[in-house]
Amino acid sequence: MARAIQPVRLIKGLPGKARPQLILFNDGCEYVVKFKNNRQGTRVLVNEYVVGRLAKLLNLPIVPFKVVSISQKFIKANKRLARRRLKAGRQFASLYLDHCVPLSQARPPGRRQLRNADQLKSLIAFDHWVNNTDRGRGNILVDGYSRSRRVYIIDHANCFTNGFKWTKKSLKVIPQKTIKRRVHRWCATLFKDRKTLLASIKKIKAIRGSQIRKIIDSIPADWGVTAAEKHALYHHILQSRKTLRKRLAVFVSSKTRKKSSWKPR
Repeated sequence: MARAIQPVRLIKGLPGKARPQLILFNDGCEYVVKFKNNRQGTRVLVNEYVVGRLAKLLNLPIVPFKVVSISQKFIKANKRLARRRLKAGRQFASLYLDHCVPLSQARPPGRRQLRNADQLKSLIAFDHWVNNTDRGRGNILVDGYSRSRRVYIIDHANCFTNGFKWTKKSLKVIPQKTIKRRVHRWCATLFKDRKTLLASIKKIKAIRGSQIRKIIDSIPADWGVTAAEKHALYHHILQSRKTLRKRLAVFVSSKTRKKSSWKPR
């Protein structure tokens, strides 16, 4: 079992609605930490954690992350944290990649320029599965200092029905709409083949229900998700898979795909 890391020093606050904090830990790495009682709520952490674990099952290029414990002593020792009345306990921490820039600040690389292009094959289908309507260019990181570049995906707070405000009731609504974002159109140009999209749907459907259940059951207890809410989230994720083929068929045939060689059957 991996040894838990401990916070050493608060470096600075970072921009973002969840008010993330950049913190140095005793493993020598800096992490972007989202606290459970941030102004958007603890569901932000729940979504980040669950979606991140699902992404890892599909080998998507998710930024490495951990659940870390922050003590009340550390919060009190840092006025910035104490002033925001952040609560001690387990928080969501993503590794800070100082060599990367958002895709919004870089020219989108082509397939030949990417070292990990294959990891993006399932991104379009994945974002439809978890209903990530917030896959903007700011939520893709690109290695900014290399000709042979690597990309990473971040920020998954706005997933599932109602995003970080989901409830048992809202999770009964299964997404039906096709997501049309510039990032997805860029991803599609990397794989000019309809079979790639169909294969990614099969990969998602191959994930066992027991794997999904294990992820949801491992949500930290102090993040306030009840057993009934976990059950609702589990069934929401299962049911969302059933709409994938229909939603992605619309994506393929959409007018937004004109510049690509993808064509519906």
